[in-house]
Amino acid sequence: MLEQEFQQPKKQEVSGVLLIFFKSSYRFIRAFWPFLVLAFVSSSEEVRFYSFLALPVLGVLGVIYSFFYYRNFTFYIDYKDQKFVLEKGVFSSESIRIPFDKIQQVDLKRSILQRLIKVYGLNIDTAGSKKDEIHIHALQEKEAKKIAEILTHLKNESFEEEESSTENTAEKTSSTSKEFWKYQVSLFTLIKIGLTRSYLRGFLLIFVFASSIYNQVESYFSSYLPTENEFDNFYENVSGDLLILLFSISFIFLLSILVTIGEVVIRHFNLNLKQNPKNLEIEMGLKTNTKVSFQAKRLQVLKIITNPIQKKLNLFEAQFFLASSQNDLGKSKIITPGLGIEILEKVKSFLYTKNLSVQSKHITPHLVWINRRYILIGLGILAVWILNYLMYDLKNIIGLSIITAIILLVLLPYQYFLYKTIKLSISEDFLVINQGLWTQKTEIIELFKMEGISVQQPFWYKRRGLYNITFHTAGGGLKMRAMSTDFLKDLNYMLYKIESSTKAWM
Repeated sequence: MLEQEFQQPKKQEVSGVLLIFFKSSYRFIRAFWPFLVLAFVSSSEEVRFYSFLALPVLGVLGVIYSFFYYRNFTFYIDYKDQKFVLEKGVFSSESIRIPFDKIQQVDLKRSILQRLIKVYGLNIDTAGSKKDEIHIHALQEKEAKKIAEILTHLKNESFEEEESSTENTAEKTSSTSKEFWKYQVSLFTLIKIGLTRSYLRGFLLIFVFASSIYNQVESYFSSYLPTENEFDNFYENVSGDLLILLFSISFIFLLSILVTIGEVVIRHFNLNLKQNPKNLEIEMGLKTNTKVSFQAKRLQVLKIITNPIQKKLNLFEAQFFLASSQNDLGKSKIITPGLGIEILEKVKSFLYTKNLSVQSKHITPHLVWINRRYILIGLGILAVWILNYLMYDLKNIIGLSIITAIILLVLLPYQYFLYKTIKLSISEDFLVINQGLWTQKTEIIELFKMEGISVQQPFWYKRRGLYNITFHTAGGGLKMRAMSTDFLKDLNYMLYKIESSTKAWM
């Protein structure tokens, strides 16, 4: 049995004052940066003088506030009432008391600043609202890990008191420390993920940013630039030079790849997974190092993502959506890219006691799903033709016809093959949704973990007897569109599984 430590109110490390000061300063700058910029670029010397004079005053006030916030910030573990207690506040006092059985997750996080001053941050996620979550920013490594271990043990102990078990506490504690397997994603693997991931978003962001900068520069130097006629001649000469255009696009494309690789490496640097008998531990991050440990029962949705290139390289991304107080899949999501199929199978075997490969019933959306997309594409093309007719009297009809033909040849087959990938599978214990042509997604939910099912019928579905279905879990909701009336029988079965299950998952 773990020792009953941290019974007396305890403060953070003294270096926590520095963290509080920087955090407060950052919030202040984010809120008032336009006024600060205007003050410094103002033509009035008096305004600039008082602006510079205000800086040290605000700095001193920030240090005083940080000190009192640090002094009033205390925490302890109330073993008698089975609660973790946090008290804080400068101008008003606040006391947060979290029962052990309401604790969902205990995470360790380290930003760059926290690593520089050699402290750890501790986050406690609860089954209540976001206001009940606890963030402690400055702890020694030994203390942070000890508190996380104690709270995780007390949460498990509280949960296990509700279950019948003949194991004694000492055996459970010793078994928890036993490591089953460990896997680390190498830097080379992260680079491969960045190279094979969709970088269209990065390309568009850089393109828009470059265009915005160009427009700003052009407007600023408009008085020094050539006349409109000279510009027209210039553009006529440049328009025939495809080499410059191709070079520019290639440069932006290459830059977007580098940005994507950098984003992947920074976010998932030194990613490692470790399975213990009761927990799956995940640690990663260069800018913010995060360590998460969760039990299989807390998982609500497992999403597996890959694409054809990554599949050939045996690269899969697992996303874990954990129990959360809000119906938001992004609130408690853990992303782990670069897993091989063998590691993925180990993760599944830890998370699920039942076999995922058992025979199941497969259901696809009605053809209305793809017909509506065809209609929307057609309406979009028709709108372009009408605008072209009104503005240019179809003078460029040949070019417009070629573009229309290319769009139809690309989008129509894409939508068809995308529709063919959508499949919902129901077995005795699982609901699995597969979809995606390039980015292939598989979402897995255990039936007994569903909190409910919503059925919606837009007025354009009524004549065909179709419905949009949303499956609700404590980790968020998943949707399937254009499902037929026959599927309602399967919904009744799922509702029966939800209501009749006595398994605990919180």
